[in-house]
Amino acid sequence: MILYNGQMMNNNSSLFSSNVILGTGIFETLTVYHKKAIDLNSHIDRLFLSLKFFNLHVKSSKQELISQVEYFIKHIDEKKVALRIAVIQSTKNEPADIIISANHFPYQKEDYERGFKISRSSVIRHSSNPLLYHKTTNYLLNKLELEKAQGKGFDEVIFLNEIGAITEGTRSNIFLVCNGNIYTPRTSCGLLEGVTRNKTINIAKKLGFNVIIDTIPNNFLETCDEAFLTSSLLGIMPISQIENRKLNRSTFVITPILLNEINKEASN
Repeated sequence: MILYNGQMMNNNSSLFSSNVILGTGIFETLTVYHKKAIDLNSHIDRLFLSLKFFNLHVKSSKQELISQVEYFIKHIDEKKVALRIAVIQSTKNEPADIIISANHFPYQKEDYERGFKISRSSVIRHSSNPLLYHKTTNYLLNKLELEKAQGKGFDEVIFLNEIGAITEGTRSNIFLVCNGNIYTPRTSCGLLEGVTRNKTINIAKKLGFNVIIDTIPNNFLETCDEAFLTSSLLGIMPISQIENRKLNRSTFVITPILLNEINKEASN
């Protein structure tokens, strides 16, 4: 039995399982635009890689899960929403539960016009932590750091790893443009291999830009000419300020080109 909000309840529901309380779950978040789930196949592929890594299993195959998402999307009336696919292990040795939900889309045109202000987190992430490479429901640290940054007027906070190298944000990957080159941290620094991150890298290379995926020193945040964040909900979000350093958006060259290309793909 469980006492839930003052009422005695049977604990059969997965909501109350020890696995849910302890954060045994993974999820994917993606944009649905005009009833089209952007990069759905890539998200499902990443989800199943995480299922295998954490030894979780579901009843559905990849294609069956894609069909479930497409069925769900038919019932969405809004033009643009944030869709979440969560897989929660509720009972040991039983298939995990799949929960698909739609939420209000969090970003507006005005956000892209002003750009994001970012800061650094004082929390050090260690690249040996396996959870960093998967999108798990162990999300409390990210939430706390983001709320702390937002309380100081920032939109996102960037983590550094044990050697002081740049990793990622609480909900995004980061790119820096220096002297015409595009830099982004390599995955082994301790970050999630974002679907939009990979797409942005591929688009940039096709357009002839030099993309350097490597260990990026912290001081690049002080010297970059342009900077932007990527995620499946953000797409590409220009960065207008890094802590106290304001970036001149009017001089950005590469970021607007990539933003335009990402938006074109999403609308096709």
